[in-house]
Amino acid sequence: MLQAKPVQNDLGFSDEVASKLRSLVKREVSVLDLFKHPTIASLASHLSETETPTSSYAHAQRRARRQKDFIGRQREKARERRLRS
Repeated sequence: MLQAKPVQNDLGFSDEVASKLRSLVKREVSVLDLFKHPTIASLASHLSETETPTSSYAHAQRRARRQKDFIGRQREKARERRLRS
């Protein structure tokens, strides 16, 4: 009879795998994705989807950062105009 031994997870290794996958597939891959999709088949299926919650979240983060940068530039322009007046 086969006995399963407990596997001690090394998050550093998982992070390295996720990083390599990100560079290979040119999209966001989190360590959580590796745990949610533990087989190659399920991970491949997940990565082949066009829009995932992870990529939607990453898109929302990029959009929020652009909006924050834009507001900062607008405030800086307004400050410069006040100083010139």
